[in-house]
Amino acid sequence: MKIFLVALMNLISVEGQQHIFIFTNPTFTTVEECKSWGKTNTNLIAQRLYYEYGPNSGPPQMLSCVNQNVVMQIQDLQKGRTET
Repeated sequence: MKIFLVALMNLISVEGQQHIFIFTNPTFTTVEECKSWGKTNTNLIAQRLYYEYGPNSGPPQMLSCVNQNVVMQIQDLQKGRTET
């Protein structure tokens, strides 16, 4: 099963929802591999989040390595928020 790095941002949308960014590239085969990549690529992670959210976003509240099922749940929740 694929493992993804997910950033929980300190930003709150107008609707009151916390921003979540899912890194889709690279993906990993183990949580340990994901954590190791995250620790050694902090600058790359920061650059990507800066690109997505701008200079006032600050650092993420949390970075987590999660499996594909969790990512699909997050995406379903985000979809549901935008469809209402």
